[in-house]
Amino acid sequence: MDKIQIIEKLFKYILEYSYLLLPISLLLSKQKKYTFFWILSSSGILIYIFLHFFYSFPISFRRIQLTTFTLLEYSLFAYIFWYFTNNKSSRNLILFLSILFTSFQVIFFIAGSKIIKLDSVPIAIETFLIFFYIILYFRQFFKNNINKNVYEYPSFWIVVGILFYLGTGFFFNLLVNHVTEEQFHNYWHYTFIPEIIKNLIFASVILGFPSYMNEYTNPKIKGSDIPNLDMI
Repeated sequence: MDKIQIIEKLFKYILEYSYLLLPISLLLSKQKKYTFFWILSSSGILIYIFLHFFYSFPISFRRIQLTTFTLLEYSLFAYIFWYFTNNKSSRNLILFLSILFTSFQVIFFIAGSKIIKLDSVPIAIETFLIFFYIILYFRQFFKNNINKNVYEYPSFWIVVGILFYLGTGFFFNLLVNHVTEEQFHNYWHYTFIPEIIKNLIFASVILGFPSYMNEYTNPKIKGSDIPNLDMI
């Protein structure tokens, strides 16, 4: 086994077990009463199982596996933004676009579109949709009165984790089917790093750093119209 294979295996194990941090964090957390954290933790278990047994299936199942994972990941992220969005129109828009994306996934799969290494087209569409939801979130976030520092809001860190994860791997995921097999195996495992960091951020939020109570604002308190962006 050469050095590249050893590093690739190491990163794979770290990535898999980073998803188990989510349910473990929930067990240690005092925030078990929130349904949101149960869904986040359950997704961690589901994705861990999916990744752990990914190569146990014949290669003929690869299209099904990749399509399922992309849809699962998109559904989790879309739910997060739907959950933290207060505006009814924005919520309905997220739901409508999610139905369209799911329909596209089904058509893309039935059409038998060729997948060489990854389902780059669905991943690209997923990323653009999530980026759009991020814009909706920040529009709401900075439009409302903010009585705390931005880093005190759990939703802010969750969104930052998603943005970091999708943003850093976007171009590689988009062009992955155009690189050689050697380049793919030499560099693909490095895309696990932002995903691991995203899971660490999620685990921190589940543990209560920052506290989920910060998401609740007192309507009787009138703060400044200018959000507090002081990070110090």
